[in-house]
Amino acid sequence: MSTHCKKAVQKASALMCVYLLVGMAHGATSYTFTANGGASGDWNSAMNWSPSTGYPGSGDTAIIPNGKTCLVEQSNQTCSTVNINSGGILLVKGRDLAIESEMQINGDLQFKSVNNVPGRILKSSAITLSGAGLVDARAANSLGRGEFNGSGGYLTIGSDLTVTGSIDFNCSINVNGTIKADGTDTMNVGVTRHASVNGQGNFIADGESEIAFLDADLTPGFTTTRKLWVKAGTIRLSSTADCNNAIWWIVIDGGGKFVVETDALFVSALTFSSGKIRVAAEKTFVVDPEP
Repeated sequence: MSTHCKKAVQKASALMCVYLLVGMAHGATSYTFTANGGASGDWNSAMNWSPSTGYPGSGDTAIIPNGKTCLVEQSNQTCSTVNINSGGILLVKGRDLAIESEMQINGDLQFKSVNNVPGRILKSSAITLSGAGLVDARAANSLGRGEFNGSGGYLTIGSDLTVTGSIDFNCSINVNGTIKADGTDTMNVGVTRHASVNGQGNFIADGESEIAFLDADLTPGFTTTRKLWVKAGTIRLSSTADCNNAIWWIVIDGGGKFVVETDALFVSALTFSSGKIRVAAEKTFVVDPEP
């Protein structure tokens, strides 16, 4: 083999090694949040994670263990999978956290706005939130406002998960758990993006809170056990909500208000014991349960 050929082979081999090393460096990594030995710290610091060679990004997994509070505050972040263990807290504070796959929430996912900019979870495909923890944006806890935003399939909320506080849902949601507004909190479904609403779970309005369905479609799905449940708060179906042949059990039992600003036909039951139903002028509200 000529000297020229030998050099070419050596160069090609060296390049191949570089490519392999780069590929290994960018492989998916599982990071555990350590807060550098403290109780809390920002996502955007390699010293707060183990391994400390970096911090979670696209394709990676982030684990928030018991006793640790991870802040998404310094910059926007992206991650494939986030696991918040019992006793762990992930606080998204005026920034965006883009999720590529799922969140396992057995601790707390918290939202807080900064200069009127909400903490946001972004999605570009279907993602799942599971676990037995809490998504919290309650003003009573000095939290809120939060937002879920994105396209490309449903945001699925698992059956054991509770979502509460001042939150906007600007994405389609598959609710199998509980979405609850309490105190003075307000929830909006379909503010800047159309939202289809499906699932087997419940929307609950209590305290002085309001849940408003704006550019929202309540018609998907066939289960008869899911509820629009008015306790002491308000559930409002705005003029842009689609409620034609909607299969949601309406429960009004705590003195609150069910406000209808659109033509609505519900084909599940209505249970009424204490509260008010208000229907806007020239609109119809029909409850006609299927046999």
